[in-house]
Amino acid sequence: MTKFYVQQEFHDLIPSPTDVNPSGSDSLTVTVDSESPATLISGQDGYLVCTFTPASPTFIVTWRKETYTVYTKLQVMGSVLTSVAYGSLVGRAEIVDDVTLKIKGVQHSDAATYECEVSDMSGSDSGESSAFVEVFVVDDPSPPECTLSSDNLIAGTNESLSCSSIAGRPASSLQWYQQLGDGTLREVGNNMADGSVLTHDLQVTKQDGGTVYICQEEHPEPITSKNCSVTLDVSHLDTPIINATSPVAIHEGTPLFLQCTVDSRPAADIMWLLPSGESVHGADLELPAVGRRHDGVYSCVANMTVGGVELVTGETVEVTVTGNARPPSGGITDCAVRDRIRFKPVRNRIQFKPVRDRIQFKPVRDRIRFKPVRDRIQFKPVRDRIRFKPVRDRIRFKRRN
Repeated sequence: MTKFYVQQEFHDLIPSPTDVNPSGSDSLTVTVDSESPATLISGQDGYLVCTFTPASPTFIVTWRKETYTVYTKLQVMGSVLTSVAYGSLVGRAEIVDDVTLKIKGVQHSDAATYECEVSDMSGSDSGESSAFVEVFVVDDPSPPECTLSSDNLIAGTNESLSCSSIAGRPASSLQWYQQLGDGTLREVGNNMADGSVLTHDLQVTKQDGGTVYICQEEHPEPITSKNCSVTLDVSHLDTPIINATSPVAIHEGTPLFLQCTVDSRPAADIMWLLPSGESVHGADLELPAVGRRHDGVYSCVANMTVGGVELVTGETVEVTVTGNARPPSGGITDCAVRDRIRFKPVRNRIQFKPVRDRIQFKPVRDRIRFKPVRDRIQFKPVRDRIRFKPVRDRIRFKRRN
């Protein structure tokens, strides 16, 4: 049995399930419970739910796709006599719950306008009625895709979350949620209906590290909601903290110990820059004995590289080296100067002895001894000191010829 309808009549019937009684009987009502248009998912089983009132043990149900019969069922006194599928639904369709059409493994070609017609054959109130439903077939969409604008999140930067969905029918709506510590979800940003991409901008802080954001994709029935999520991994570098408050006064010859701590993710490299221009790697700086050359500004520098971006921060402390007295305990303490250096009274530090005990003078006669003049100078007789030769030995005369 095949029915043909003018195309305009289909459009008049599609907006809402409409009963048709060609026989003129008002007692039989057929209703298609599925909303029009109905959505079936490709590859899954689909159901076109049809009911009729009043219930009857003897009836004929006929399902048509457009104007072609695709399934008929004859039931007499509660027993099914015939149940036959036709055309593209052969082997893929059956009637369940009396008149509901079940399509196995829905295909895109199953999209059409379907008619459920019921003929009551029970008696004097017998009649015929039908209802229509428009069917769309969609692919079961994959979960949305969540992405970040940057692979390396750094505290203090502006980033965005992006949620991408498959556009088309049926329309879907996207919404971002932030997962709180107790597991509940809080809406963030705006909802986007029938959209393919939804973004959410945020200013990254170090407290955002480990935060989970979920993008929920809502579909009309029978498609279940799907979601994707991202967990923020935030890198940060705080200003270093030095264990001493500037300025620091320290005595010459005293050991100096400075320590620098940095809150960072991942761990940062720490280096000390000394007033002399030297550099010392590590968080601890220890000088066994400071001198005048150690007077000046000490800088703690922390640096790290995240995704090709170098982050550098630092803190300074001024050290003043004074005097050459050495505190009893050594090093820098928080005690006052009077507690670090104790002076004894002058009378206890210097002991003077009486003059008579310090200098002993001997009598002059014991200190200088003079010898008699005769013992000090010896004169020889003149004859021993000067020798004269006779005149005849000194002058020689030649005789004249």
